[in-house]
Amino acid sequence: MLDVLKTKRALLCYHTGISNCYDIWIAAKNLVYLGIQIISIYGLFYSIWHVGIENKLLSGPASCSGSLMITNNTTNLKEQILAKPVINCEDVAWSILGLSAETINSLLLILIFILNAIYLWKYNGSQKKKEISN
Repeated sequence: MLDVLKTKRALLCYHTGISNCYDIWIAAKNLVYLGIQIISIYGLFYSIWHVGIENKLLSGPASCSGSLMITNNTTNLKEQILAKPVINCEDVAWSILGLSAETINSLLLILIFILNAIYLWKYNGSQKKKEISN
């Protein structure tokens, strides 16, 4: 299977006229993994912030609220807003084995970040070793 993929990639490079297509492929793959790192950092920021709010370590927004129904009438929208109860951000919506959804989210994002960092470090480290040996 890998030989078929390498052959298809080589044919693509040959037909497009790119002489160093493999390096472009690796650079694109690294950009995807770096994007995953950035997205996981962004997600970690908000999930850890919410865990801090739940544990009363950080202050949350002034209020939290649910969704509203779509309407074209402003008075109906005003009635919906005024009738909605304020939801406390410090309350845990649901938990599994004593872990809230935000805690599980934070743990999964940390796992994704670490695994992705290990892959990037190993891959880039092996590239540097190849360059040094050549």
